[in-house]
Amino acid sequence: MKKFLVEKFKISESEAEIFSASFKKINLNKGDLFIDFGKVSNKIGFVETGLLKCTLIGSKKSFVDDFVFENQFVANYYSFLKQEASNKEIICLKNSVLHVITRNKLEKLGEKHPFVAEIARQVSEQLFLSTAKKLEDI
Repeated sequence: MKKFLVEKFKISESEAEIFSASFKKINLNKGDLFIDFGKVSNKIGFVETGLLKCTLIGSKKSFVDDFVFENQFVANYYSFLKQEASNKEIICLKNSVLHVITRNKLEKLGEKHPFVAEIARQVSEQLFLSTAKKLEDI
């Protein structure tokens, strides 16, 4: 994770250590839910190994919204930001190792370390661009 952070966000090794140390490593099995439909999402994960599927659940239809691979962040970012019930579920398609940080811990870390706000901005921009591209493709 540290190597990814240094390369992707152009931060120092010590900043990557501070950021990554705030995450908790978890193991999930194939079929385990990372984000539950209908619950507020208060966490963001970084996929070390594994594969996850994001399914948008509507009143009449459900469809696969995205797949999340190794070295990617995963969350229902809308639910995370708005603090509203998740309209999707995120499930492991194979055994996965994730590094997870809670919203509260991320906010506190950002208050202490300005570089965290820059990482959050870049992740937000990437999520926006990804969503815009999906809409354009539709």
